[in-house]
Amino acid sequence: MTACGVCGESKNTPHSCTVYTAQFLDETSKKTGFKQYTITTRYGDIEKHTYDVCRHCYITWNFGLPLAVYLISAVFIKIAVLPNEGWDAALFLALFPAGIIAWKYISLPRRLIREALSQGQGSGKYKGFTSFEYQLLKPSDPL
Repeated sequence: MTACGVCGESKNTPHSCTVYTAQFLDETSKKTGFKQYTITTRYGDIEKHTYDVCRHCYITWNFGLPLAVYLISAVFIKIAVLPNEGWDAALFLALFPAGIIAWKYISLPRRLIREALSQGQGSGKYKGFTSFEYQLLKPSDPL
């Protein structure tokens, strides 16, 4: 029995979620042609944070809240945007805003990134990454 990383209660935590924080060091931009810019961003002091998450919080943050946002989006689209169309169009069009909101703001990794960033790592600007974003951030291994 360990403490849940989201609610903080001592529960059985069968799920684990890893997020990363990194200090923002530098950003350079260079004009490479007509209206083409190359921007290179450098990060340092990358730190790995692993949180144990209880079943209730895992289901709530990964399924419950995105489902609620989807249903609210569908009702809004049906009433405000497409009042003369059927529910099938509203349910389809609600996938896009609900997916973006769930992916960027209310997903479990985003919640844990906010938790990791609030722990205060010192001076400077820090940014959080999910495991997938961290894999994209790392330089590729030479063959």
